[in-house]
Amino acid sequence: VLLGGERVPVLLNGAVNDLKVETGDNLWYGGIMDGMTAVAETTDLDQGETLPWAIQYLRCAADQTSLCNGRAGIPKYHDSCWIDRSDFNPTKTKQNPGGVKGKAGWHPGDLVHKFQGRKLTMLMLRALEETFNLWELGIQSDGFPLNESYWHIGETYTDSRTKLSNYLNNDGYNTTACEKRWGGNPTVEGMGLDRACRTALKGMSEFTPINRGYHNSISKHTKAAPNGYKPHMTSEALYEGVDILPPFWKVPEGHVDVHAIAIASTYAAPELDNVWVDDNGDADAEEAESSRRMLRKAATERLAVNDEFESTESDGAGDKRYLNGDEVVPGQGWMTHAVGGEEVTGYCDGSPMCSDCKRSMNRNCLLSSQNDARTRISGDGLSGWLVINVPDVKEGLIFARLEWWAARRISQTDGWTEVNNGIGGRLLGGKVEAWPDDTFFDIAVNGKIVKTYNYEEMMARTGEIAYNESFYPLVDDKSVTGNVELGLRMRSEKDPRVAGMAVTHIYWA
Repeated sequence: VLLGGERVPVLLNGAVNDLKVETGDNLWYGGIMDGMTAVAETTDLDQGETLPWAIQYLRCAADQTSLCNGRAGIPKYHDSCWIDRSDFNPTKTKQNPGGVKGKAGWHPGDLVHKFQGRKLTMLMLRALEETFNLWELGIQSDGFPLNESYWHIGETYTDSRTKLSNYLNNDGYNTTACEKRWGGNPTVEGMGLDRACRTALKGMSEFTPINRGYHNSISKHTKAAPNGYKPHMTSEALYEGVDILPPFWKVPEGHVDVHAIAIASTYAAPELDNVWVDDNGDADAEEAESSRRMLRKAATERLAVNDEFESTESDGAGDKRYLNGDEVVPGQGWMTHAVGGEEVTGYCDGSPMCSDCKRSMNRNCLLSSQNDARTRISGDGLSGWLVINVPDVKEGLIFARLEWWAARRISQTDGWTEVNNGIGGRLLGGKVEAWPDDTFFDIAVNGKIVKTYNYEEMMARTGEIAYNESFYPLVDDKSVTGNVELGLRMRSEKDPRVAGMAVTHIYWA
């Protein structure tokens, strides 16, 4: 996180370990205090109603805890799965009358989440206040307009990252907890991913939420089979537009509505020239893939699952690669599906812009906009090749999070007896069906097999670095750079439909 991305983050409420020294004392970090003791206490039912709306029944006296935990008729959760609207009626999808599922007694409830959110908001407001004070002093000292040194922080980012990189690759080489864990996990001898701890990584995933939504998914970067097939979700969004606010979310009259205050303005919209020119005279600096303008663009455009990604589309029968006698053509036996059966539709990046996430036919709580989904691309020994375009590889390092316990007898290859049908989930609480002992996992780079894991090598890496977290090195060759076509294939003669694997994350440097 510190080495990659558009910005160096501010670390809050986490263990920074030795990062302060490793970044040359150029680390932005801090903590947010609990603050609950500063909240006025609810002492009884009637007194609670007299408190400001935002803290009513948030912190209760020791003898009145039932008023704050949802057991005395005061809701701990304020949720709804559907509010009637004129343009759509979910007649074919039964909405949970009791609201969002999963409301466990140990969950804090939305009042606590709002309290945490407001503390973060106060932190940002205080930071803005200090920024304006600094700018005012800057203008007094150096004149108007404000000198760029007061608001350009790119040099600070570069300095922090350079010092951290120098430390990790010199004095601190192979000493960090990350390197020790990823270089040789106790259950995965010689995992060989310690280099990932010393370089800036990029990634793509099928899990949501995900930065830039579908644009950063593996599905977006897969190469189509000759007939145009790509693993993809089949559901479409049931409706569009902003969801209707549940009436009980409205701030009661006479209480403070912070959202209304935040958006209130008597100023007309500014007439600004949005063309940005950086220090090098590059007028297109804000068009970079990770720039703020691109993020805004991705957040506002409609993202269709079947959007074409030109550099990864197959050219048909003429686009064939040969690997040790094997024809490398994207197969038709890979499929995309979500654990639990809830297909992901819409834009799901975890931000307030993603209110259209998961509006699919099999969703029984459309208003929740819940982004969490463990989607995966699954294949087996009959699926053929999964070909993924990995852009802008610089350090020749590619690895993946793979679910070795999933993808047994997937529906996509049901009834198949030949690879690609002859055409040119971890079960929690259950037993994982073992791979056949003749299972092989092929890895190809730009038309050439660079590595093949046999059964024993695959089993050696099933030891997880953390619960449900199993990572596999795919490419570790500094000569591999640029746009890389990564091919993945499972093989077995004895029982190809059991020789399955699910791909959820791809990382590269």
